[in-house]
Amino acid sequence: MTVGVQVLHLALFEAGGSEHVAGAVGAVDLHAGYHVAKPAAVHRLTLAGLREFKTHDEIGLAVYFQFKPLLELTNFVHVEILPDFLLSYSGLVNNRFRLICQRGDSPLLLSGKKFLFPAFWPPEYLGHANSLGVESPLLRIGNPSPEEEEEDPESFPDPTGESKVSPLPFLFRKYPDRVLILLTSRCFFYCRFCFRRGNPPGESREVSQAGLRAIQDYVAKNGEIGEVIFSGGDPLTLGNTQLEEVLRLFARVETVKRLRIHTRAPVVFPERIDADLLAVLTRAGKPVEVVLHAVHPSEIRPSFEDALLKLRRADVALGNQTVLLKGVNDRPEVLDELFYRLGELGVDTRYLHHTDRAPGNKRFRLTIPSGLAAHSRLSVISRTEAPPYVIDLPDGSGKVPVSSLSPVAEERAGALRRTRYRSPLPGLCGAGFEWWDIFG
Repeated sequence: MTVGVQVLHLALFEAGGSEHVAGAVGAVDLHAGYHVAKPAAVHRLTLAGLREFKTHDEIGLAVYFQFKPLLELTNFVHVEILPDFLLSYSGLVNNRFRLICQRGDSPLLLSGKKFLFPAFWPPEYLGHANSLGVESPLLRIGNPSPEEEEEDPESFPDPTGESKVSPLPFLFRKYPDRVLILLTSRCFFYCRFCFRRGNPPGESREVSQAGLRAIQDYVAKNGEIGEVIFSGGDPLTLGNTQLEEVLRLFARVETVKRLRIHTRAPVVFPERIDADLLAVLTRAGKPVEVVLHAVHPSEIRPSFEDALLKLRRADVALGNQTVLLKGVNDRPEVLDELFYRLGELGVDTRYLHHTDRAPGNKRFRLTIPSGLAAHSRLSVISRTEAPPYVIDLPDGSGKVPVSSLSPVAEERAGALRRTRYRSPLPGLCGAGFEWWDIFG
């Protein structure tokens, strides 16, 4: 049947301007966060690519609005009726509207399934990721996959043990000399490997003014705390006025010597680094460091370099922490290129992190022997000093060198092998934390 033009216009317009309305087998609408349970063989298709369709071509369409079926068409739609303005429409891929669209010669079974962890892309970063081709490592870290929904008994809801070291809501203290504050749950981009996947970024949660004052009082009463770290979410999703109030609040604590902001903004949303933000950082009252989380050298592009140059000219110190990710940056040559180019831009790489076992991110996890081998090779070929390779233990005791873990037991179950490692540090409960490594 042919669907009324107004209905189809509305459906596609409300889909949020996603550039991709069809994707790979088993994951049709990657950007919006839905996949088809019983897909036919499809190819990726951009909105502009819809022009290629002729009268005899057919698609199946299903649109979901705020997790509820808005329109489901199990027959066929003639796409000739698409207006030109939709073919050029672009914008942030949002989470309110979902579009599933497949091309095929026979009816498709359309059953949408919402990913528990949503997808969100800034337009410039998405365009750059797409320009790298279908094998883009940036698409891998931003596009949902059905694997994320598979049962994952080896994961932890709180993979770094933050709940065990939280003296106040939104405040974490793993080390005597510094604290970390989660200012917001919002992000500019949703990393599929995120260790805080258990806190959906679409559900905005921010610490209140009263909560911030309570945290300031805690910091002031614990004089050994010399550094306050702001994380999230991404602290730079806050407005400049709100961010400045937070920075000045903690800069007023005499014993606090440094303020640190953990953000992916220069990487995924470099336009955030503008004159107004730089003024906020320079007026903070204490030295400010911005720690990036760049994970691949392809993220280094002119807009990123320009953002870093602005920060350096404002006397903002720059650091980086990278997560070792399977299928993204687990080749030593890739890591060397990333760290070398960051160093040329004045960025000090602090750590290479073993991937935390968060629910849904198992496709990014390497085994400990694989990670150690990559780091060992990196140490040989690196043009700069290789950063320490660390693991953040799930008991909340913090980072330890991966090389310090000792294998103590092994179990086999068919083709799988589980090897248990023990940390050399006493855990919070008085015993070394044991880490299971899973081998296929």
